Amino acid sequence: MALDDNIELVRTLQKTGDHLARLAGYMSIGVQPSRENIVNAQRWYNEASSRLEPVLKEAEENKASQRMRQVFRG
Repeated sequence: MALDDNIELVRTLQKTGDHLARLAGYMSIGVQPSRENIVNAQRWYNEASSRLEPVLKEAEENKASQRMRQVFRG
């Protein structure tokens, strides 16, 4: 995945987190967000998370692979 794609993906996840935090803030002061806002936030988070999962798995595999190479080198 290209760096630009990764940046866009992380930015999308950040915006989704900001939106969820804002909704939680409203709820903490007794304001109930609309059902539509809650559903949209959940959908955005799920979409961003599912797009991020392969990137995280690849990074974890690369990290494990590098660790194994270091072990074999001594």
